[in-house]
Amino acid sequence: MKKDTQIGLPQYFIVFAALMVLLVLTVIASFFHFGNLNIVIALAIAFLKAFLVVWIFMHMKVSSRLSQLFIGSTMLFLAIMFVFTWADYQTRRDDTSSNGWNNQVERMDELNSFPVSVPTPRPHSAVPGAGPSER
Repeated sequence: MKKDTQIGLPQYFIVFAALMVLLVLTVIASFFHFGNLNIVIALAIAFLKAFLVVWIFMHMKVSSRLSQLFIGSTMLFLAIMFVFTWADYQTRRDDTSSNGWNNQVERMDELNSFPVSVPTPRPHSAVPGAGPSER
């Protein structure tokens, strides 16, 4: 099976239109709250856009099999890193609150708030050698 050796102008316009549609989908998705799926939806759309750019604009479609293998394995390991990072994030998250960051900051404030005795400043005349009557 012989590959196309060039990518034509119509394909560039089709990919450009697809990228614009995905951009509009990204903006629309940002206005809706899907709970924990927000990040999954955003990453899926970003992955599709990145795939289109790499496959067409960076000419991976007409590259050698070895280049496609390297890019594919890189994307696979990047996806594995994202999955492990997401799993780690989920285990460290505070599920008891709707806004974990604010609660974490409040807890840090509680831990750092301890009574400190601040000395009260005295008037200058009470300090020896500071007032005009001491001369």
